[in-house]
Amino acid sequence: MKKKIENADSYLPTKAEERILRASLIEGNRLLNQKEFCKKAGVSDETFARAKRKPGFVKLYRELCLQELAGGMGPFTKALEKEARRGSIRHLELALEMTGLFQPKTKVEHSGSGAVLLITNVKEDEEK
Repeated sequence: MKKKIENADSYLPTKAEERILRASLIEGNRLLNQKEFCKKAGVSDETFARAKRKPGFVKLYRELCLQELAGGMGPFTKALEKEARRGSIRHLELALEMTGLFQPKTKVEHSGSGAVLLITNVKEDEEK
């Protein structure tokens, strides 16, 4: 018996939504177009479209995608660590950003009276 998929907010997907979620975790299915994906998942295009309009389903889908991504990061983080230890400033900076120990400086500019907001990363030498 398969374990029921649910998130912290206790959204319980329908059986069709569970098939969509399970199919989305299969690596080969990620490259399929929507019609092919729905066929693999055993759902109609309309069922898939309806699921994507539900905030609870979308949140659960995102959580599962993030878990899947985090689970496959081992080789990447090892390579990142290796390059940082070899002296690459960019790799060290990225590693520290990922752990939350470093945040690049940002410059905020307001343009006019509208809601246009421009935020850019600022390098140390650009500030002077």
